[in-house]
Amino acid sequence: TGLLCCWRLCPTNVPRDARSAQATLVMKILLFLPLVVISTLGQCHNKCSRHGSCNTEGRCDCHAGFRSSDCSERICPSSQSFNDPASALDVAHQNEECSGRGLCNRTSGDCQCMEGFTGIACERTVCRSDCNGNGKCMSYRDFGMNAFNELSKQYVYTTIWDADKIYGCLCDYGYSGYDCSLRMCTSGDDPMTPGGDQEMQLLRCSADSGHFVLQLNGHYSNKIPISASEVDIENALASITGAGRTSVTFSEGSIVCRSDVANIVSITFLDIFGPVPPLLSSDIDMNSGAFVIVGVDPSGAMIDENSVTHVPVKGTKENAECSNRGICNYNSGVCECFSDNGNQYAGSDGYGGSGSRGDCGFPLTTINSCPNDCSGNGICDPTTKTCSCVESYKGGDCSLRACPKGKSWFSYPSNDNVGHDEWTECSNMGECSLSTGECMCHTGYFGSSCEYLGCGPNITSPCNGHGICLSMSNLAQYFVDSNGNPSPQEYGKIPNDPATWDADRIFGCHCDEGYEGYDCSLRSCLHGDDPNSAETIQELCSNHGICNHHTGECNCLDGWGSSDGAGNVGTINDCGYRLPISILPKKGNRVKKKYIYKPT
Repeated sequence: TGLLCCWRLCPTNVPRDARSAQATLVMKILLFLPLVVISTLGQCHNKCSRHGSCNTEGRCDCHAGFRSSDCSERICPSSQSFNDPASALDVAHQNEECSGRGLCNRTSGDCQCMEGFTGIACERTVCRSDCNGNGKCMSYRDFGMNAFNELSKQYVYTTIWDADKIYGCLCDYGYSGYDCSLRMCTSGDDPMTPGGDQEMQLLRCSADSGHFVLQLNGHYSNKIPISASEVDIENALASITGAGRTSVTFSEGSIVCRSDVANIVSITFLDIFGPVPPLLSSDIDMNSGAFVIVGVDPSGAMIDENSVTHVPVKGTKENAECSNRGICNYNSGVCECFSDNGNQYAGSDGYGGSGSRGDCGFPLTTINSCPNDCSGNGICDPTTKTCSCVESYKGGDCSLRACPKGKSWFSYPSNDNVGHDEWTECSNMGECSLSTGECMCHTGYFGSSCEYLGCGPNITSPCNGHGICLSMSNLAQYFVDSNGNPSPQEYGKIPNDPATWDADRIFGCHCDEGYEGYDCSLRSCLHGDDPNSAETIQELCSNHGICNHHTGECNCLDGWGSSDGAGNVGTINDCGYRLPISILPKKGNRVKKKYIYKPT
């Protein structure tokens, strides 16, 4: 006659009083069982906000994209961090929420990026004013694939951490500056230093059918048939942006491509002075075995059908802005020619005569002195009447201030996966003030030559007064392992290693205790052990509260309060104490989402 029998199933031979006592006991057990289930299996907070499932420990297993004790907070997208402490020797830039350059809006799951960064995970830098409509904003990876260096060589930039993170401007022809905001002026040969050669390149084409194109500085010619004449080649070259006029001659016959004889094509550039990047050729639909080769220096000499050797000529004429005899107006792109002390200059034809080039390369008068007597900032050559400016000054009359140079943030790779190594004014991330010689840096960059990427948009207080701004090499000293133990590392140990080019150039915040966020603007909340968990793990608000990052306080969810750090009632605001049932908040006072951080 077990005690746990149902009233109707109890043996009839049990006395009525006994059966009544059994029934009372059964009812008490049935009433107590839900509490046992709740205590053992747990009741998850807010039903995991419908963004997770409740496990047997009474803990929420959140769905992808959600977090916190009740799965009410969104997780933001992540990407390689710009500035995390190295986790091993020269190992850094691990994935981080908002790339370590933004704050996560826990309600929407959107990153609110630091000024100067963009993307769903703040994963790339911004081109100022989107290159002002005068160029293309692109990654370092795309820069390598879409441009060429001064020798028409192309390099890839694909394996370094910032290949898709550091962006810059590839300016259209006629524009310059890190943001393509400056108009370029005509350059030319200084009329007071005559001499020099025009660039002449050689070409040989052997084909029986098809077409080819020529390329200069990344710009392409019109399609050229294998039967093109000298004039046809000149016209095709004129279709290339920036190529100007050329003079083309054949050593044999009247068509460019010959498979029966060696026809050497001489191409002389008439409007570009100084060295010219090598022409590149591309076969479109030529017959099998056809080829087009270009020679640009003495090693590229070619022998024609008559055993005559043709040797390319490198351009040695000056190609100076405004021919060193004027000042460029970067707003209009017009040279303002010098006119002082009875010396006057005007536009030339490029060869010492008067013309319409607008390059200030033609003297209108007899020249008796240097322009503006070098403005007191240079030394005048009495023969050529040319100024040699002292340090920090520039211009044909030494009237302009020069700005400091630094390693460029966005210059063409010098080799495969080698970048950021060309020295440029304002590190190609700022505009030079020609009146003061000071760099006006792009947002987030600092230093006399804009050579550093800062911790936050506020350069004077980058970590909001709650941390220190350190370079990548110094941040490595503060790495903490998975157990919370300090484990100092090194980053940038090998000087000039292309893989760690950023060691002393990119900075990040190391926050004071109690603060967090890329700019140390968020207050940290306490961690504690969740009594519901079988493991002893320190979790944010003991996994029973929501952190208020404005105050640094845990807003505890229903049934939980401050503990003594060991699961008992106390004054530590860690939500680690299970409240007795008698003091649980009433249903109307239940806290579903006590606080959700919304960064301002």
